[in-house]
Amino acid sequence: MRRHLHAHPELSLQEFATAEYVLAHLRELPFEEIRANVAQTGVLATLRGAKPGPVTLLRADMDALPIQETGWRKTWPSCTSSGPAGMR
Repeated sequence: MRRHLHAHPELSLQEFATAEYVLAHLRELPFEEIRANVAQTGVLATLRGAKPGPVTLLRADMDALPIQETGWRKTWPSCTSSGPAGMR
């Protein structure tokens, strides 16, 4: 999944193919609810535990950052920016 997402970066609010790719993978897992088009291109999946207790939220960006470069790539995946910081 990581390699696919890095090979097909999309800019903010233009991550339509990325959202569909993520949705396809989430649908293979036992989530109670999966929502698409959250704030335009976002994806939300809900997994409830069998017992009451603390709640954990995981948030990750799917957008790429536009960069000015003379090389072959005009966008760069931004997954290293807020994903790991939010998981600490």
